[in-house]
Amino acid sequence: MDTEHEPKGFEVELEPIEEGETSSSRLLLPIYVIEAFTVASTPFTGNTAAVCILNSDDEISDTTKQNIARNMNLSETAFISRKWKATDKRELPSHSWTLRWFTLEAEVPLCGHATLASAKALFSYILPRISEDEVISNIEFHTKYHATLGARITWTTNLITLNFPSHPPGNPDELIEEESKPEWFGEVIKLILLAKGETPVSAPIVLTPIDIQYSKDAGYLLLRVQNKEELLSVDPDFQNLVKFNPSKLFHGIIVTAESEDEGETSGIHFYSRFFAPWLGVDEDPVTGSAHCVLTPYWKSQYEKKGHKLLTILNGIQLSARRGEVVCELNGNRVNLSGNSRICLRGEFLL
Repeated sequence: MDTEHEPKGFEVELEPIEEGETSSSRLLLPIYVIEAFTVASTPFTGNTAAVCILNSDDEISDTTKQNIARNMNLSETAFISRKWKATDKRELPSHSWTLRWFTLEAEVPLCGHATLASAKALFSYILPRISEDEVISNIEFHTKYHATLGARITWTTNLITLNFPSHPPGNPDELIEEESKPEWFGEVIKLILLAKGETPVSAPIVLTPIDIQYSKDAGYLLLRVQNKEELLSVDPDFQNLVKFNPSKLFHGIIVTAESEDEGETSGIHFYSRFFAPWLGVDEDPVTGSAHCVLTPYWKSQYEKKGHKLLTILNGIQLSARRGEVVCELNGNRVNLSGNSRICLRGEFLL
């Protein structure tokens, strides 16, 4: 490929936008809006992410990336490119791309649904244009914080599987030194586990978690409640939560519950919700990175109950949009599979 020009399929001829202005005077960035981890292929389910295609990661500054993320106003915007620096003499192979993720407030070290969205954009539109003679079914994403992440597509079902690091949680009392645990640690748990009263005028109640776990690697706190009904009733006090700054310990909280039938009839093994008001995301519709914690946690819980041969765990995230994640623990990695659909594609003009 001629590295002096944009990869084939990236060129878009744009009519002048304003009097005296031409397409050459504006930087044009291909961008997609994609629903990831959808319920089957149902529209308006899963988590929506924007995916912006760059020629090199330094084609635009990190400040511009953050501003684009704010402008897109989605929980995550991913930026993918063929190389880190424009001065790099070689692009990565066609199946290898750089990847970074930005919320409305900050860059984050890992995002599952925006990775799935990035893979969907590549498999559906970009790779067929730059690799006409080769059907690519596997992608490598090179990241700043987690080295290489994998994605593969099963063409018969269009299901995309991500290969992510496993982040098994543990007892926070053992992982967080007592002198390092802030006074407000318990208060944050109470503010997350506020639940709606029995009637609209009833005072909220505070749920009692039956398990509290912590993943330092993920930066997530995990709270387990009794059942699906309790999980659905959770109504956090975001206004007071953002007054605390837990960033040195965690930046997101998972609340989870076991399926009523342990997956025997429903095929569902666990439910979850995810909250990260400190990143500008009160409740995330579907959170792939949270399942890097949920997969080893629930695998361990089911093994304790005698389900040692259970290899695939099906999780439902009970946000308003809902989403499905198929989880498999593979040593110190997890495979997260999901459906996705492209709902918008176009160009971002700078």
